[in-house]
Amino acid sequence: MALKNIPPRRLSLKLIFSLLLFLLFENICLGGQWTMMFYMAADNDLYSQALTDIEELRKIAGKAGIEILIQFDSPSGAFRYRVLPQGISTLASLGQSNSGSPEALADFGLWAVKTYPARKYLLVLWDHGDGWSKRAKGIGIDGLDYLSVAGGELREALADISSVAGQPLDIVVFDACFMQMAEVLMELDGICRYAVGSEAGFPAESMPYDMAWKDIDGNTPAESLAVRLVNSCSTFDDLGYQATCSAVDINSLSAAAQNLKPITGHLRQLPVSACVCSSAVTDSVLSFLPWYSYDLPLALDFIGNRIPDPEKTLVLDISRQFKNSVLAQFIAGDDYQKANGLAAWYPNGKYNFESGIEAYRNLKWSGLSGWDKILYQLIFQQDSTAPVPQQISLDKESEGVWKLSWDPGYEPSGIETYQIRHSQGLVTDFLDQSGSADSANWIKTGFAIVSRGAGDTAYYSIGGQMTIRDAFQCDSTGNIGLTAEGLWGSLVLESSPDTLLGWDTLGVWNFYGPGELKYCSAKVKTSLSRIRLNWKPFSSGWVYIDDIKVCHPDPAKSTQIISSPSPVHKLLRQPDGAGYYQVRAIDSLNNISSWSEAVFYRLESGFATAWPNPFKSEIMLAFSTGVGQSGEVKIYNVLGQYIDKMSLRQKKTNGDTAEYLYHWAPKTSLSNGIYLARISSGLDARTVKMILIR
Repeated sequence: MALKNIPPRRLSLKLIFSLLLFLLFENICLGGQWTMMFYMAADNDLYSQALTDIEELRKIAGKAGIEILIQFDSPSGAFRYRVLPQGISTLASLGQSNSGSPEALADFGLWAVKTYPARKYLLVLWDHGDGWSKRAKGIGIDGLDYLSVAGGELREALADISSVAGQPLDIVVFDACFMQMAEVLMELDGICRYAVGSEAGFPAESMPYDMAWKDIDGNTPAESLAVRLVNSCSTFDDLGYQATCSAVDINSLSAAAQNLKPITGHLRQLPVSACVCSSAVTDSVLSFLPWYSYDLPLALDFIGNRIPDPEKTLVLDISRQFKNSVLAQFIAGDDYQKANGLAAWYPNGKYNFESGIEAYRNLKWSGLSGWDKILYQLIFQQDSTAPVPQQISLDKESEGVWKLSWDPGYEPSGIETYQIRHSQGLVTDFLDQSGSADSANWIKTGFAIVSRGAGDTAYYSIGGQMTIRDAFQCDSTGNIGLTAEGLWGSLVLESSPDTLLGWDTLGVWNFYGPGELKYCSAKVKTSLSRIRLNWKPFSSGWVYIDDIKVCHPDPAKSTQIISSPSPVHKLLRQPDGAGYYQVRAIDSLNNISSWSEAVFYRLESGFATAWPNPFKSEIMLAFSTGVGQSGEVKIYNVLGQYIDKMSLRQKKTNGDTAEYLYHWAPKTSLSNGIYLARISSGLDARTVKMILIR
């Protein structure tokens, strides 16, 4: 209210006076338009080149509105300089300093912005560089110490400087090798506007500062200065170097990274056949460090052009956004003509991925872009891990011979061998053998119970569905299996924890002719479930469904592992009783896949022989078991009483399997009748029936 009592003329004079005081205060506090800080870690083999660059800076000193400050760490100690037209002014001698510590960098930056405040700030990090890689790499290497990027030390130091300056740093220049990586630059997000550096190695002569500062003054905008710094590297071409230099808008890079993250879910859902293995990318995309650093837009273009829409369009659009975040780029020589000014991590195998991923997930880029998840899907899971065999099936080829087969999936490095795990023993959660006695347990629409002959009954479909009345639950990962014979139709097996929630399809089996017999098996969720068998004839048809069972492996039963060179393996004996098979793959790099889903069986078989043997021929039993294993056959009567045993000797081997002969000279005379034989070898065992006839 007091302002209303001041005459207009006096108010104007007061405002003018206040404005003059403000301008005077600003001139005192902001001594120039630009404060340029050079952090030179030269306590190493770059010492002599650092002296050359300091001389270049002396030549451009004295420009209006520009302060040039240097912290120079040399073998004899660290010094702070102010570059003036008349020469280099030593402001402080710091003694021995560790330029690889974040505290040393932050201390220099805080001193600079407090002592020489300005409207715009540039920071040059001058030394060897090695990108983001692991905790043991970064920039500012001093002996065995370093400024870690993945460890957060670089961001911590620059954030302190930015906070005291009261604004983001306008430009950070990496006068070092391999630092223009998305992983490094995103550590500057929110604390820097523009970054200048190289995707590739940087010449030892470093950036030509005398040319870069030739036509600038305190009024030069930050974006223009960043572009000028890049263009000054044209001297590298004249000197015959192979090099790159680019300027990146950090805000634009951050926006592109955030737009990348939503599509990671799309990429991770692509089938194996659509994914891009690491060897394909690393063999085709421009590399700067061949074991881990590749041009990011080129990698995205390569991936995008090899996957279907809509993912293709999304990936290519994100690639354009990353390209647009690069303000300027200069390429010297022919080696890097395809470069786009921005690199990213793309490890070339399982070892490098596993070595770096833990530290990588500490980077802001990883969380913002989701690139670590893309790498896991497109590199580690599909290329550096052998594919999990799919569609496991067990089929009878002839009497006593069964065939285990599977789809190997795509593996760029090739599969060396497969391992087959056989476990005898299932815990039955639900079993419904066909017959009228069990039909009451099913709600049927379009199904009927008819006789199939010889007292056997089965479900007959005229087109419809059956739903089991009772719910069941597997104690562990379970499986449902059934035997079906159909004509011109599809059998759909579905499961649901609650029919009100809808049905999940577990498997679909098509029948293309009369009498086609199939064993249908699918994985069952461990939650409380119900089953629906849905018969969908193409026109008209029928299906017999026998022996429906839901079960899970018995962990108490023994297992054995055998090898197979191909995705088809002959079992030299018929599986007996109940059990399951699983398969895993081993590729040429010795990467091992996880075990496949199990194929379950429940088969009862008998074995008959005669004693004495009038034909004087050997009785041979074949086992798929490890070579060199011992075993025995014990004989019991039908009451379960032990009588005698046979000895075993190996007859011949075939790869990883062996055939054995059993010779038996009974100690006691056996009468005609039925006996039980328990055959065991290693972890494999089966019980068979013997009939003695004289």
